[in-house]
Amino acid sequence: MRWFGFRPDGFARENGPKEFRIFCLGGSTVQGSPFAIETAFSTWLELSLQAAEPKRQWEVVNCGGVSYASYRLVPILEEVLGYEPDLIILYTGHNEFLEDRPELESEVDAMLEYRGGLEQYHHHRDGLTPEELKRWKALVAEAAEYQSTSMYQATIVLEEALKIDDQHAGLHYLAAKCYDALGRSDQARRPYLNAKELDICPLVDVRKLYEDLSDSGIPGGYLLLDHVRPSIPGHQGMEVAPIILVLLLLGVLVILGSSGAPAFIYPL
Repeated sequence: MRWFGFRPDGFARENGPKEFRIFCLGGSTVQGSPFAIETAFSTWLELSLQAAEPKRQWEVVNCGGVSYASYRLVPILEEVLGYEPDLIILYTGHNEFLEDRPELESEVDAMLEYRGGLEQYHHHRDGLTPEELKRWKALVAEAAEYQSTSMYQATIVLEEALKIDDQHAGLHYLAAKCYDALGRSDQARRPYLNAKELDICPLVDVRKLYEDLSDSGIPGGYLLLDHVRPSIPGHQGMEVAPIILVLLLLGVLVILGSSGAPAFIYPL
């Protein structure tokens, strides 16, 4: 196991009689990178559960590994099954194409573990000729120069580049950022969505929650650090809320009202 890809976390070997034990498995998003597990959603989940139902002992263990794809979680899952889990949360799907793996080995080279690795998994459209690629790169470089002098001109140049290659997620993202800087959020939304759909690390499940709490319905800065990793406020609220709801619906968690009676009841 690549110990350097994980952060230390601990728990008792045996699950106590009043304990509800949760293991969180996934990549750096689970781990709380680039911060620490102390600010990851697993910590906020444990604190929220303890506050909601203090009579039960809640234990949430963070097993997030940097750049871990789903198949590399299998041995971790097999191990934690031996520690009497009550719930296992799998938060994965971001890193499936970030690895060079001609064969399914236990250890692989994950591109994001290297400086500049992000550039290796930008995808161009099929059939792009060397001449087209050269022209595309020149337009992107020209747009980068215009960004400091004329954001409007930068959008025009980027649109020309998109005519050459409309399958590059990063280019759509650059165009969206330029439209955003011009205050044209209506035009920014479509390239933001294109960037998300074309990127190999899509946002799933909690997207609607992020959109509802983001300016102009575009997830960004306050709740997200990059294409998949939440900020600390994102971990604190957006990642915890769906899990709390599931536990309520399953009848595992009962939140009491001021009178001491259950404030939420779901018939099983």
